[in-house]
Amino acid sequence: MHGKVLPYLLLMPATLFLCVFFLYPFALVAFEAFTRDGGFTLDNFRTMTGNWKFPVAFWNTILLAAIVVPIQLVMALLMATVVSRLETGRGAALYI
Repeated sequence: MHGKVLPYLLLMPATLFLCVFFLYPFALVAFEAFTRDGGFTLDNFRTMTGNWKFPVAFWNTILLAAIVVPIQLVMALLMATVVSRLETGRGAALYI
């Protein structure tokens, strides 16, 4: 019995941390985004998309992602290739 329960007990702090600091705030923001005056509505999204700054911010986000993601991918692949070819110090490189 002890061997079956121990893994779940060890996962409990990480699960609690995830719920308290990520899932609860996400659920709260989602609830607030879709409600106004106690009922379900999409007015908040209409207001947001109707603002003149929204298309500029949206385009800047798409542009940033289109530039940053490929650069990060290439850098990660290069670093992974270097680490995989190391003869000595591979464990230290993976640790860092």
